[in-house]
Amino acid sequence: MADPWSATNAEFLPELKALPCNATPLDEALKLKPIGGTVDTFEGYLPHDWCSVVGRGHGGTTVTYIQAAATQYFRHRYPSLSQPDAIHLQIQFIAVVPQGPLVFAFRDIKLGRKFSVVEVEIKAKGRDGKLSTRAVAIVTQGNLATEAGATWENCEKSANAPVPRHLCERWCEEWWMNALQTARQYRLYIPKGGPDRQFKNRFGPGIRETWSKIDDGSAFEVVHLGTLCDPIAAIPISFSNLGDGPKNLFDFKYPTISMSMEVKKDPKGAEWLFTRTVFRPASNGRIGIDVTVMDEGGDIVAVARLMSLNLEDPEAPKLVEKL
Repeated sequence: MADPWSATNAEFLPELKALPCNATPLDEALKLKPIGGTVDTFEGYLPHDWCSVVGRGHGGTTVTYIQAAATQYFRHRYPSLSQPDAIHLQIQFIAVVPQGPLVFAFRDIKLGRKFSVVEVEIKAKGRDGKLSTRAVAIVTQGNLATEAGATWENCEKSANAPVPRHLCERWCEEWWMNALQTARQYRLYIPKGGPDRQFKNRFGPGIRETWSKIDDGSAFEVVHLGTLCDPIAAIPISFSNLGDGPKNLFDFKYPTISMSMEVKKDPKGAEWLFTRTVFRPASNGRIGIDVTVMDEGGDIVAVARLMSLNLEDPEAPKLVEKL
């Protein structure tokens, strides 16, 4: 078997189905351009390998696109403000963000010397060929490299330190990576010896701990945080009856309805990031999830809170056929 610490996902799991398209590096996927004659509207494209196998955009990928669009908007329209970083986002997901062309429309709410606030609306064409709103975000833009002010040490740093990587093992499941192609972008490592057979959580199925490394070996940037903060492996599956395998699991979908994310620190250059995801009590199909992302030094890089739904999926047969 390939070395679990150096092998790519394809090398570690050679039986993994080939993508129906060439893999798209994140920086290539995030290339946006202004729509002619406007200063506040951009167009981009969501490629198939950053979607689920049935062409649904992942919520975390949508957040990443919003981050990239906000950065480009400020560089394009307000370069003198020098605010390249989306440091806080509040996103409301309205409908599925599909594979294919996307439109990003901006509206200024407040421009400031230290922080600015804008609204971003993501649109895509429906079956009728008309553009419709898929997500709306309020973004606070700033500069992580130059911001200054009072700083307090993370009081939970020692109590909630990341699990040492040498106590972890590779998690690479064929059925999951075939279903959610976004998962192929990262190598995932989980604690050894926990009680949950799918994810071996030392705290049980309600808390998931994961070390992540970008599969192509590149370093983390701020724009990767959205995909880490919207859990690639949804926690509800830890509570599922997996007796029938993924066929049973994929009777349901777990769309993210709303998400807030704050970036505490630029992870620029980091090879590894640690994610602790806490599943809050579910009620009537609504699921609450809190996420903390840390670096190897135990510093908090980002925090997020999500609300998702647990819904029966009418496209489940189509998805299972593709696994």
